[in-house]
Amino acid sequence: MQSTEDRELYHLLMNFEYSKEPQQLLQRAHQFIEQKIKEIDPLVKHFPYSEKALDEFLNNKYQKVQGKYEKYLIDKDYPHKTREQMEMYCLQFSPAKLVDGVWLQSIAKAHNLRKEDNQFIEIINLLFAIYAEELGEATVKMNHAAIYKDLVNNLGVQLSEPASAEFAYDPRLWDSAYTVGTLQLCLGQFGVSYLPVLLGYTLAFEQLPWPLLKCVDEMKALGMDSYYFQLHVSIDNLASGHGFMAAKAVKMYMEYQRLHYGAESMESSWKRVLQGFNLYHVKPLSKDIKEYCATGNTPKPSPPPAYISSKQPSYLTSSVELGRLSLNSSSSNLDQQGNLRDSKEENTELAKSKELSSVNYKQLFHQLINTEIYPSAFTAARALVPKLFPAAHSANQSFTMNFKESKDDIFNGPSPVDSAATELEKIIKNAPNMQRVTLIAEQLSPLFFLEGICIQNVNIAGWHHTHMGAKLMEVYMPIWGYMKPLTAHYLVYDNLLKTLRVYLPEITNKTFLNKENKIPSSAVEFSVAQLAISNFPRDYYPEVFACLEHTLTTNFQILKALVQRLNELGVPNIYESAAAAQFSVYQKILSSSREAVSMYFNDMKCSGDPFGYQRQTDRYVEGRKTWNSFTAKIAAEITKH
Repeated sequence: MQSTEDRELYHLLMNFEYSKEPQQLLQRAHQFIEQKIKEIDPLVKHFPYSEKALDEFLNNKYQKVQGKYEKYLIDKDYPHKTREQMEMYCLQFSPAKLVDGVWLQSIAKAHNLRKEDNQFIEIINLLFAIYAEELGEATVKMNHAAIYKDLVNNLGVQLSEPASAEFAYDPRLWDSAYTVGTLQLCLGQFGVSYLPVLLGYTLAFEQLPWPLLKCVDEMKALGMDSYYFQLHVSIDNLASGHGFMAAKAVKMYMEYQRLHYGAESMESSWKRVLQGFNLYHVKPLSKDIKEYCATGNTPKPSPPPAYISSKQPSYLTSSVELGRLSLNSSSSNLDQQGNLRDSKEENTELAKSKELSSVNYKQLFHQLINTEIYPSAFTAARALVPKLFPAAHSANQSFTMNFKESKDDIFNGPSPVDSAATELEKIIKNAPNMQRVTLIAEQLSPLFFLEGICIQNVNIAGWHHTHMGAKLMEVYMPIWGYMKPLTAHYLVYDNLLKTLRVYLPEITNKTFLNKENKIPSSAVEFSVAQLAISNFPRDYYPEVFACLEHTLTTNFQILKALVQRLNELGVPNIYESAAAAQFSVYQKILSSSREAVSMYFNDMKCSGDPFGYQRQTDRYVEGRKTWNSFTAKIAAEITKH
C-alpha cells in the first residue's frame, strides 16, 4: 500500500466503530502490517534468542545512539534545523503523535482475561502499564497526545480532531506523515495473534533514539517548547522506564513460549519479535523531512477522494468499536494464505431479526469476547444494541456531543436506585448454608470477570485526551490491576471462588458456558449487553455510563454481602483487612465514575443545546432502568433455582 492510501486507512481505523464492513477493514489492517513486514524483512538481522543475546543487542543499540549524540555535541559544523524547519517537523509528526500509544490500545480488553496463567497476566500488565502511561495515567496534562496537541497549538497551528476527515486530508500534512500513525492504528486492532510483533514494536519504540536527543537540543536552542520530547527522553530508557518494561515483557514472553510450546515455538515467536522491532524503521516521513531541510521542497499532498464530503461519509455507519484479540499465542487466526479468518458461525440471523428472543446469547458471549477470531460479531453487536436501548433511537433523539472541558457548574446527574442489586444482596444474606452461598458466587461470576468491560473502548485513539476520558481511565486502571496485576478485580473474585473450591474455565473459552457450569442465562444476557455496547462508546455514552454506574454499585454490594455471609458461616481465608482494602478501591472508582458522568453531562449542559442535554439525561435514566432490569432477571433466576 502506498502512502497516498495511508490517509484513508488512518481515517477508517480512527472511526472503526462506524464501519459498515468491519471484517474487511480488519483484513486491510492485517494486510498493511504484513506488507510493511515484507518490505522491511530483508533488513532484519536475525539471531538466535537468549536473554544475554537480547541484552547485548539492546546495549549495542544504546551505545550507537550515545556515540552519535556525543559526536553531534562536539561537531560545531553539524547542520541544525531552522525554526521554520523545526515547526514543519513538529507539524508533520502530528498524525503519529496525536495517537501516541495506539498500537497497544487492544491490550486490556476482554480477550486477555486470564486467571490461570500468572506469567501471561504479568506480560499483559506490563504492556498495559506502558499504554496507561502514554495516556497520562489518568491525568490529562500528562497525556502524550494532549501534550503534543498543545505543542502544535503553541506553534499557531490549529488542527481538526484526529478522527475527522478534515484531519485525514489536511493539505498542510504530507502523505508520508500518516504512515507511522496508520501502522500503529493497524497494530492497535490486534492483540494476541500479533503479540510477538507488538512486543518487538514496543521494545523498539520505547528505546531512546538518537533523533529524539537531537530534537530536544535543537528546540531548546530555538527557544521552542521541547517538553513532549524531553518527557520521552526521561521515560523511554532501558534502565527503568518503558524500554526496561518492554524488554522485561519480551523476556517473559520468550520464556512463556519455551515452557508452554517448546524451543521451536520460542524461536518462531522470536522471529516475529524481531520483525516487530524493525517495523519501527518504517518511517518514510524521515526521508521527506530530510529532503525538505536540504532543498525547501515539500511533497504535494494527495487530494481527498470524492466520497469524503462529510464527517460521516457513505462508507461509515452507526457504531461499532473494536473488542479485538483472541487468546491464541500463535497466528492461528490466519488462514493458509495469511488472511484473517472468521468463524463460520455467522450472525446474520440477529441482524435480520426484530425479536431479542432469537438471539443465541451463549454463542454471542464467546464471540464478543474473542472478536479477533469472530469479527462478524461486530455486525451482531450493531444489530443488538438498538434493540436493547430503543430510547437512544427515538424520533426526537439528538446526538449532540461536545467535548469542551468546562469545570464549573458540575452536573451531578440523576441517581436511580439500583433495586435489583439490593435484591441480590438480600438473597446472599439469607442464604442458609455454605453450599448455597457458593452456588450464588459461581452464578454471579460473569459480572465480576467482566467488570468495567463496558468502558474497554472509551480510551481509544483520538478520544482519550479529555478530562472525562482521564476519569474513566482512573476507573479502568485499578480494575485491571495497573502495576499490580494480581489485584485485578477479576482475579480477586476468582481467588474468592477458589477459596470456596470453585474452579471455573477461562471466560474466554467456550467451555466457560458448558452445561455443567451453573451460569444463569440471564447473567449471560447481561454480559452480552455489556460487551455489545462497549463497541459503541461515541454513540452510546449515556447508556455506557449507566452500565458502569450500575455494575460497579451492584458488584460492590454483592461482594460486601458475600464476604459478610461467608464470615458468618465461618469460611476461612476471607480476611477482613483484604476485604476492607478491596472495598476501599470500589469506593474510589465509584467516585471517579460519578465524576466522569458529571463531566459528560456538564459538557452537554454547556453545549448550548438544552434539548440535546435533556435527551441525554433521559437516556441515562432509561439506561439505568434497563441495566437494573437485567440484574432483576438474574436475581429472579437465582431465586428460582
